[in-house]
Amino acid sequence: MAEVQLTVQTRKANTKGETHGLRKQGKIPGVVYGKTTAPAPIYVDRKEFVHAITQPAGLNVILSLQLEGGKPIFALVRAMQRDVLSREIIHIDLHAISLEETITAYIPLRLQGIPVGLQEGGVLQQNLHRIEVECLPAAIPQHIDLEVSSLIIGDSMFVRDLVLPVGVTLVTEGETAVVTLVPPEKVEVPVEVAPVEGEIIAPGKAVEVEGKEGKPA
Repeated sequence: MAEVQLTVQTRKANTKGETHGLRKQGKIPGVVYGKTTAPAPIYVDRKEFVHAITQPAGLNVILSLQLEGGKPIFALVRAMQRDVLSREIIHIDLHAISLEETITAYIPLRLQGIPVGLQEGGVLQQNLHRIEVECLPAAIPQHIDLEVSSLIIGDSMFVRDLVLPVGVTLVTEGETAVVTLVPPEKVEVPVEVAPVEGEIIAPGKAVEVEGKEGKPA
């Protein structure tokens, strides 16, 4: 997987006033930490960061952090906070990693093909949109495909049915359902009761039919 360089600046005060001022300047405050990296308050340029995470790898992109006067640090985005109203990114957590040690990552799933059961009125229901895997950072797949063309009504496919790239191990439970082709919903048509000739039935009134001699039939 390709690496994306990201310039990182250290924060001095680490106060609310500082972070508010940084956001006004088009920066995103955050923190970088790791097994061999002590937590450090940092900030990055907003445009540069958004460009990095909109690469094909998405949030699984390997970031090469360029620190002031230091060696590059490889990191992954572990958390990202957005403003409730504007949806702008207001804080990030970057996890420093080693390219030689396995890590866990969440990988999006892509469904391929058109189930044959759709022609019978079935409805394809996707229960899981991403799975957790373990692998080396360079082996993180951008996505994992699942072929669903053979599904008929009542069929399901599970995490265990996924074909993973070499070097990638499942963390998500294999018995977890990914997709199910469910039958179409039945629409019940209300049955109308015809009124006796000459009688007007008020809403909610029961129908009573009399016999020849005036008694209920």
